[in-house]
Amino acid sequence: MKLYRIGEISQLYGISVDTLRHYEKMEILMPEQVSDSGYRYYSNRQIWQLNIIRTLRQLGIGLLDIRDYMSHRTLDKSQALVEFQLDTIDQKLRELNRLKQELEDRHYYFQESQQVEVGEIKLKTLPVRKV
Repeated sequence: MKLYRIGEISQLYGISVDTLRHYEKMEILMPEQVSDSGYRYYSNRQIWQLNIIRTLRQLGIGLLDIRDYMSHRTLDKSQALVEFQLDTIDQKLRELNRLKQELEDRHYYFQESQQVEVGEIKLKTLPVRKV
């Protein structure tokens, strides 16, 4: 089994060594081995766990909830977590689509305003917008 030093994991994932040590202190991500000199080594199992932790953090799940999930994983909890992730992503997509529509509307109005000649006044009726 290939083992990776804490610095290698830190570079691979773009996370600080301090964060990995914090995860260890909170018993979220324990190294596969700790040498007599204190070097921490991680295996593919910890890399797999780190992927889960990063995904959960991106969804805004707190470290205590992640620790609970990681230490008491069941098929039902995993399924509920995936459903939660899908719901969260759907909500974020709705928010992003709403923001995109607002920006597209604003872009359209800017383009329209550039078509008006200086000195010319036109009466325009705009669609109803949220304020």
